[in-house]
Amino acid sequence: MAPCQPALAAPTTLVCTRPPPNDRKITIDLDEAKGTAIVNYAAWDAMPAFSFGPVAATFGSKTVAFNSKIGARYEQSTIDRMTLDFAAYFSENSPFDQAAQRDRVIYEYSCQVGKAQF
Repeated sequence: MAPCQPALAAPTTLVCTRPPPNDRKITIDLDEAKGTAIVNYAAWDAMPAFSFGPVAATFGSKTVAFNSKIGARYEQSTIDRMTLDFAAYFSENSPFDQAAQRDRVIYEYSCQVGKAQF
């Protein structure tokens, strides 16, 4: 008998928001079969829209985690698979746990599974 393979989630887009006044919207495209995540930040205030990915993502039973580095900026991200809470740990010049306090910040978002609206 062949060993059983665990079921993988279908590709999913999460729509995530933060409470005002920093209510920048993002979407996260997750593909468990490929082990990837793509994060799309909408334009907000004076900041232009931008995306990064696909990046390698680890899909655990309770969380999805992925990291990126753009220039000197590091981002460590986790998504709780039950609550859909998304936390992004940003730091400058070194990974979050090694960065000076003044060089790091945590952003928290609430997400929902994206669905066509029309």
